Amino acid sequence: MSNLKCVPKDSFINICRSADTGAVWITNFGRITKAQVKGKCRRIRKNTIGFRHRRHIRATRSHVKGVMTQENGIIQDKIGWQKKTYKFSCPNNSVIYSFDFRVSSVPNTRRAKTICQGYSPQLLVQKNNCFWKNSCRVSWNYPQVITTSADPRCIGQRTSLFTTKEHQCMPKDRIHDVCKKRDTKGRRGLLRSHKHYPWNYNAIPQNCTTRIKITHGGALFLHLHDIDLDSSHDALRVVHVRSSVTCPIPDSSLREGVWLQGGYVRVLFNVAYRSKRGRGFIMSYKNVKERVPNSPEDNNDKCPQYAKN
Repeated sequence: MSNLKCVPKDSFINICRSADTGAVWITNFGRITKAQVKGKCRRIRKNTIGFRHRRHIRATRSHVKGVMTQENGIIQDKIGWQKKTYKFSCPNNSVIYSFDFRVSSVPNTRRAKTICQGYSPQLLVQKNNCFWKNSCRVSWNYPQVITTSADPRCIGQRTSLFTTKEHQCMPKDRIHDVCKKRDTKGRRGLLRSHKHYPWNYNAIPQNCTTRIKITHGGALFLHLHDIDLDSSHDALRVVHVRSSVTCPIPDSSLREGVWLQGGYVRVLFNVAYRSKRGRGFIMSYKNVKERVPNSPEDNNDKCPQYAKN
């Protein structure tokens, strides 16, 4: 038990792990003497430790490091007992409208292929609170446990990796609540279900409508970034209105992004009395003066085939 590695938790406490057996000790030099500590524990700096979890298994995998790595706009960092803080910010008079990250449980062996992803309560709250702010911080100082995940088998897994992509910003005056604005303004902007997104919208019955005009002789790009509604009671409908025809646009097309020409777009958001609520939705739009390349000719007598981005 002489091959021990220790991490200082504060000025008195060390957390020590044996590289041979995986056994763990918590040593408190403020209450007991060093002679009473089993083995030889040496204090070493934070962010330089890579514990071996099992015998004959290599140390932490190369892409799970104690220092931050960044590639193609993706940031990865190890989650452990070290305190770490990330700051995300936007230009003046702009706010964060798209921001996401995950915590992951990475297997200790190369044979294991399952990587659990999700959120811990602490980080989920921080993530949601970052929306619609000019800047925010995300931090942790102890290992995180997954409590929200698309895979039920991941619930309760202890995480080892933090991953985030570049956040996106939008000027505050280009953000419109669908239940407060009848018409949008500006060549580009953002529609949202309610001002507290991604926290759940209220279960208050309402029927809201907003119109997005399409530049004459140009085109409109529409992209649904996220949607989470009580599908049994509530609904979001997006229709392309032209001179003699109204064409509903499916969510699947909106998620990928569609180009529209002529007329205008009507966005309808309905919340029922017995709604179980949800995050709501956010949708961006952009008007351009040029026509969409390789798009079909205008035909006001039938619904067009929407061109994807």
